[in-house]
Amino acid sequence: MNNNSQGNQSNPNNQLISISNTNSNTGGYVTLPIASDQFQEFIVALLGRPQTIEKIIAGSFELNWNDIQNFNDLIDQRLTQQNQAVLISFQSKIYFNDDSSILLNSFQELITYREIRPIIPTALDMSWDYLIHFNNKQHPEKQTIDIHIQTAYHELVGIGRNKRNEIMLENYNINKNFIQLSIKYTARTWGMDMQSLLASQINSLIKIENSQKRFVNKHSTLIGAISGTSFFLGSIIGTYLASNAFIKNRLNKVNYDLNRIQTLPDKINIIAQYIVNGETPRYYLLAAIYILLSLIASFIIFAIVFDKANNEKRSFILLTDKAIQDKESTLKKIDKKWKEFILSIVISFIVNVLSSYLFAYITR
Repeated sequence: MNNNSQGNQSNPNNQLISISNTNSNTGGYVTLPIASDQFQEFIVALLGRPQTIEKIIAGSFELNWNDIQNFNDLIDQRLTQQNQAVLISFQSKIYFNDDSSILLNSFQELITYREIRPIIPTALDMSWDYLIHFNNKQHPEKQTIDIHIQTAYHELVGIGRNKRNEIMLENYNINKNFIQLSIKYTARTWGMDMQSLLASQINSLIKIENSQKRFVNKHSTLIGAISGTSFFLGSIIGTYLASNAFIKNRLNKVNYDLNRIQTLPDKINIIAQYIVNGETPRYYLLAAIYILLSLIASFIIFAIVFDKANNEKRSFILLTDKAIQDKESTLKKIDKKWKEFILSIVISFIVNVLSSYLFAYITR
């Protein structure tokens, strides 16, 4: 910063602004009509030494234009009521399922934006930058509120900023439904208060899922494994019972034939005929084939039950007509998939019982 050569040399703290026309590689210089130490304090306060508090709230939700308006109204009302606050910038970014996105640089642009393409919003970022003059501070300080809204459609999560200070997503490759709140603050009490306020608003959007459905979805792999294993064990038990019945029937038949014959040579001949006949080897061959088929069927049952049980509720950002249509069709599919899960369990049990009876009937 250059000193004005007239009238201020005796007071180094009263450095005035001037614009020089100096031709140099670095250009001219600007001086401000404030003391340099005050200017330094103001810049430090403006940029701040912010701390960051973050909170992730997971769960399925539906977000529409009214909810977005409510977020903005809630922030604006709280700040204008408690402090001297000025919104210095707002930025939002909407991500769509065709890998496109749109950046909007004011809240008015966001709230009046209407997408004409048949695409579905998958994520939404909103960022408020406020200049707030706290009562216990000499200068206003910059505070930032970032909200990232993520649906299971979107695999890019996390809030970041590029070199141009534009909000962007950082890739963590997580495919979940959640809303992430990030507040950069210089006054801890204010930061905690805003986090509590906005977290409460976010929680009001989270839908409470049926406890049974939530349990089934959470343990879908285990439920699928239990179903497949139960089917295979049921087949093993059925084979064991059928084998006992087969052996008992054959022994009864042999004993009956032997009791009808008196001479030893004829009895030996009867036993030899049973051995040569090969009924026992054929039975065990059928048993091995049945067990192999049951093993294959158990893997199929595992895959089907796992797929039907893995029925996580979706979240929806209802900012386009296509998103509203997608919500209606998706909810129908989720309901259908839940019914198919129950049906798959019942059918696997019935098939297991019937196949065991059929095997026992064929090999009796």
